[in-house]
Amino acid sequence: MVVPRATTANRMAMARSCRFRSKNGCQHTSTSCHFHQIQADGADEGCVTFVMHEEDHTLGNSLRYMIMKNPDVDFCGYTITHPSESKINFRIQTRGGLPATVALRKGLTELHEACQHVLNTFEARVTQYKEQQGQHME
Repeated sequence: MVVPRATTANRMAMARSCRFRSKNGCQHTSTSCHFHQIQADGADEGCVTFVMHEEDHTLGNSLRYMIMKNPDVDFCGYTITHPSESKINFRIQTRGGLPATVALRKGLTELHEACQHVLNTFEARVTQYKEQQGQHME
């Protein structure tokens, strides 16, 4: 069975509203959890790996770019575990006591805002083009 992939806008909305899974189980309110975090025992909150299910380079690379713009982030990278698996391991390491979850949420918010700006600009230009074409036809 082929499952249709979510659009980038839908993924961003899910990511913004998601509560992360703790080591003891999923705290997500929906039936399927798309994120969970892996943190070594005794590690601080600034060094966390997030596992993102049903994601690939589309979200991974753009989100990595947005998170690395944060001056409090020392390292941010991701790996795709295997080409046949649709999940990524997303690692964030911060400094100055900033929790990695805060850096992730900020990156997701900024990426969502950038995607929304591109969408709004595109739709405005399409509308403008259609209006111009309508004037030429009259």
